[in-house]
Amino acid sequence: MTFLFHHLKTSGIFRNVLIIANNRTYQRIILLREFNMAKKDKKLILSEESCIGCGNCASVCPSNLKQQKDIDFDVDTEARAIAVSNGMAVIDYNLCKACGICVKNCPVNSLTIEIAA
Repeated sequence: MTFLFHHLKTSGIFRNVLIIANNRTYQRIILLREFNMAKKDKKLILSEESCIGCGNCASVCPSNLKQQKDIDFDVDTEARAIAVSNGMAVIDYNLCKACGICVKNCPVNSLTIEIAA
Protein backbone atom coordinates (compact mmCIF):
# COMPACT_ATOMS: atom_id res chain seq x y z
CA MET A 1 0.00 0.00 0.00
CA THR A 2 2.89 2.35 0.71
CA PHE A 3 4.06 1.89 -2.89
CA LEU A 4 0.62 2.94 -4.12
CA PHE A 5 0.68 6.11 -2.02
CA HIS A 6 4.19 6.95 -3.19
CA HIS A 7 3.08 6.42 -6.79
CA LEU A 8 0.01 8.62 -6.33
CA LYS A 9 2.05 11.44 -4.87
CA THR A 10 4.91 11.34 -7.40
CA SER A 11 2.66 10.91 -10.44
CA GLY A 12 0.70 14.03 -9.58
CA ILE A 13 -2.62 12.19 -9.51
CA PHE A 14 -3.12 13.34 -5.91
CA ARG A 15 -0.69 16.09 -4.98
CA ASN A 16 -1.59 16.37 -1.32
CA VAL A 17 -1.21 12.73 -0.26
CA LEU A 18 0.94 12.69 2.84
CA ILE A 19 2.39 9.45 4.18
CA ILE A 20 2.87 10.00 7.89
CA ALA A 21 3.21 6.44 9.14
CA ASN A 22 3.19 2.93 7.80
CA ASN A 23 -0.33 2.33 9.07
CA ARG A 24 -2.51 0.59 6.48
CA THR A 25 -5.82 1.76 7.91
CA TYR A 26 -4.70 5.39 8.06
CA GLN A 27 -3.29 5.22 4.53
CA ARG A 28 -6.52 3.73 3.21
CA ILE A 29 -8.53 6.57 4.75
CA ILE A 30 -6.26 9.17 3.11
CA LEU A 31 -6.43 7.36 -0.23
CA LEU A 32 -10.23 7.24 -0.23
CA ARG A 33 -10.52 10.88 0.84
CA GLU A 34 -8.18 12.01 -1.94
CA PHE A 35 -9.78 9.62 -4.44
CA ASN A 36 -13.20 11.16 -3.84
CA MET A 37 -11.70 14.52 -4.88
CA ALA A 38 -10.79 13.24 -8.37
CA LYS A 39 -12.08 15.48 -11.18
CA LYS A 40 -15.16 14.36 -13.05
CA ASP A 41 -14.22 16.18 -16.28
CA LYS A 42 -12.09 13.16 -17.21
CA LYS A 43 -13.15 9.86 -18.75
CA LEU A 44 -11.44 6.48 -18.82
CA ILE A 45 -11.09 5.04 -22.33
CA LEU A 46 -10.43 1.35 -23.08
CA SER A 47 -8.76 0.14 -26.26
CA GLU A 48 -10.56 -3.17 -26.81
CA GLU A 49 -8.00 -4.31 -29.38
CA SER A 50 -5.09 -4.29 -26.94
CA CYS A 51 -6.79 -5.37 -23.67
CA ILE A 52 -5.54 -8.80 -22.56
CA GLY A 53 -7.98 -9.20 -19.66
CA CYS A 54 -5.26 -9.56 -17.01
CA GLY A 55 -7.32 -7.85 -14.28
CA ASN A 56 -4.57 -5.52 -13.03
CA CYS A 57 -6.91 -2.56 -13.51
CA ALA A 58 -9.69 -4.10 -11.43
CA SER A 59 -7.33 -5.14 -8.63
CA VAL A 60 -5.95 -1.61 -8.07
CA CYS A 61 -9.13 0.42 -8.64
CA PRO A 62 -10.01 2.50 -5.54
CA SER A 63 -13.71 2.33 -6.45
CA ASN A 64 -13.49 -1.45 -6.31
CA LEU A 65 -11.54 -1.32 -3.05
CA LYS A 66 -14.26 0.83 -1.48
CA GLN A 67 -16.85 -1.81 -2.36
CA GLN A 68 -14.84 -4.82 -1.17
CA LYS A 69 -14.85 -6.30 2.29
CA ASP A 70 -12.33 -4.62 4.55
CA ILE A 71 -10.56 -7.74 5.79
CA ASP A 72 -10.49 -10.43 3.11
CA PHE A 73 -11.04 -8.25 0.01
CA ASP A 74 -13.71 -10.45 -1.52
CA VAL A 75 -13.42 -9.95 -5.30
CA ASP A 76 -17.00 -11.06 -5.99
CA THR A 77 -18.43 -7.63 -5.27
CA GLU A 78 -21.46 -6.54 -7.30
CA ALA A 79 -20.73 -2.83 -7.77
CA ARG A 80 -17.37 -2.36 -9.53
CA ALA A 81 -16.01 0.57 -11.51
CA ILE A 82 -13.87 -1.74 -13.64
CA ALA A 83 -14.03 -5.52 -13.92
CA VAL A 84 -12.94 -8.24 -16.31
CA SER A 85 -15.63 -10.08 -18.23
CA ASN A 86 -15.12 -12.49 -21.14
CA GLY A 87 -11.39 -11.72 -21.21
CA MET A 88 -11.75 -7.94 -21.40
CA ALA A 89 -11.97 -5.01 -19.01
CA VAL A 90 -15.46 -3.53 -18.63
CA ILE A 91 -15.90 0.01 -17.26
CA ASP A 92 -18.92 1.22 -15.31
CA TYR A 93 -18.79 4.96 -15.98
CA ASN A 94 -21.27 5.66 -13.17
CA LEU A 95 -18.73 4.38 -10.62
CA CYS A 96 -15.43 5.32 -12.35
CA LYS A 97 -13.80 8.49 -10.99
CA ALA A 98 -11.15 8.54 -13.78
CA CYS A 99 -8.38 8.76 -11.19
CA GLY A 100 -5.84 7.09 -13.50
CA ILE A 101 -4.53 4.41 -11.16
CA CYS A 102 -5.63 1.63 -13.52
CA VAL A 103 -3.94 3.42 -16.44
CA LYS A 104 -0.60 3.34 -14.63
CA ASN A 105 -1.00 -0.38 -13.87
CA CYS A 106 -2.04 -1.62 -17.32
CA PRO A 107 0.83 -3.71 -18.76
CA VAL A 108 -0.27 -3.18 -22.39
CA ASN A 109 -1.38 0.47 -22.15
CA SER A 110 -4.94 -0.29 -23.23
CA LEU A 111 -6.38 2.30 -20.80
CA THR A 112 -6.09 6.07 -21.21
CA ILE A 113 -7.66 9.13 -19.61
CA GLU A 114 -9.45 11.56 -21.90
CA ILE A 115 -10.19 15.13 -20.84
CA ALA A 116 -13.82 16.02 -21.58
CA ALA A 117 -14.35 19.07 -23.78
